[in-house]
Amino acid sequence: MKTVTQLVSVNSQQVLLTKIKALFTVVLFFLCSVNLMGQNRIFNSIAEAKTFGSDFNDVRVFETTGQQFSRSNIFIDPSAVPILNYVLEPATIEESTLSFEILIEGKTEVIDLIEVPDKFYEFNITTDTGEKFSIDRNNNKHFRGVIRGQPNSLVAISFF
Repeated sequence: MKTVTQLVSVNSQQVLLTKIKALFTVVLFFLCSVNLMGQNRIFNSIAEAKTFGSDFNDVRVFETTGQQFSRSNIFIDPSAVPILNYVLEPATIEESTLSFEILIEGKTEVIDLIEVPDKFYEFNITTDTGEKFSIDRNNNKHFRGVIRGQPNSLVAISFF
């Protein structure tokens, strides 16, 4: 038979667990809302730029190579994953807004982008072969955007 002290202790633990679950739910809801607001903020920025007459000129960023991955065990269907070559020089980008097409899951999607400030610090790029490159911070552009027609999508791309 349990004593009154034991019953109160068990009841207090249950109340504490209920409060922790409630707090966790509120925090999780807040974090999800903040994430969606960030995505919608970018979508809204693009919509506003279009409303005020910004041209989202189509640029050619990538071209498909027709090559297949040599390590076919990485993807379930390697033939569905195109290998792309980067063909755009950042110095040629004069617009602060642009669009480009890219193949995503077998469907051509349009990406709408707005230029954002450089928020990177000193870094280097190292390739899979160990080759190292320093970045000319004066010759790069950074963009954020969405997949056209998908307000909750999020795209970030940097051109070097």
